[in-house]
Amino acid sequence: MPYEWSPFATAMIFFVAGVTDWFDGYLARKLNQTTRFGAFIDLWRIR
Repeated sequence: MPYEWSPFATAMIFFVAGVTDWFDGYLARKLNQTTRFGAFIDLWRIR
């Protein structure tokens, strides 16, 4: 990968990771598949 693409690739990886993390949390709450650890991490991450 050319060096000039590195910032874009990094931003896209973080964006995709954030979207999939949000979607995973949404589905876990919707399907009642939450854990105490997941709830703790979500509270810590938002602050």
